[in-house]
Amino acid sequence: MHPAGGSALLEVKIDQKFFVTAAGERLEVLRDVHFALERGDVAAFVGPSGCGKTTMLRIIAGLERDYRGHINHPSGIRLGMVFEEPRLLPWRSVEDNVRLVMRDVDETRLSDLFSALELAEHRTHYPGELSLGLARRVALARAFAIAPDILILDEPLASLDKILAARLRNELIALVDSRLLTTLLVTHDISDAARLGDRIFILSAHPMCIAAQIPIPIPRKVRTERDIEAIQFEVGQRMKENAIPQDGS
Repeated sequence: MHPAGGSALLEVKIDQKFFVTAAGERLEVLRDVHFALERGDVAAFVGPSGCGKTTMLRIIAGLERDYRGHINHPSGIRLGMVFEEPRLLPWRSVEDNVRLVMRDVDETRLSDLFSALELAEHRTHYPGELSLGLARRVALARAFAIAPDILILDEPLASLDKILAARLRNELIALVDSRLLTTLLVTHDISDAARLGDRIFILSAHPMCIAAQIPIPIPRKVRTERDIEAIQFEVGQRMKENAIPQDGS
């Protein structure tokens, strides 16, 4: 973990987060979630379903403010977020959904982005005309259109078939690496974490905390399938050591 107060672009210190249930009981969701990321870091967070991963991302994004702790980053930072559901406006075209977040986006940059995500021929289509995979690409394009310094991805490849997920994963890697983004990826898929991340955080169940952290020294571009398998095995072992259930196991 990078030391607080160093060269970190993003410092996260969530001491506690509670929700109040319908019965009026206080439910502790997050506890002692502390880490720091430098520019260009890709951090992958793996943990059981419902442990609080999305809540953590919402706090980091500034969408949830009722918690103990603080989030530090330089002023003026641009933050892009891709939710598990694409959340596109159904009455706006693909292009209009993207332009909505950055109306003055440069046409050349927008065209390049649509080309990179293979959306050029879908610019005039509406969300109802798109497959889930295409809708996810539009959500990614919308996040990248603001030229973010920090990119937050909440299960961006969930519910996609293996071929489409692999294709979108490769596109995501190319986009992130070309822009040197500080990226936070939440996923239940250890393979995605091993392929996309250069640091993997293993998260516990309630109250969620960081149970372990695994740095990956091998650059994404040169990782072999054997490397991926070794990383997955290490993550699986660390989850077993911490008695953390793996989704689907």
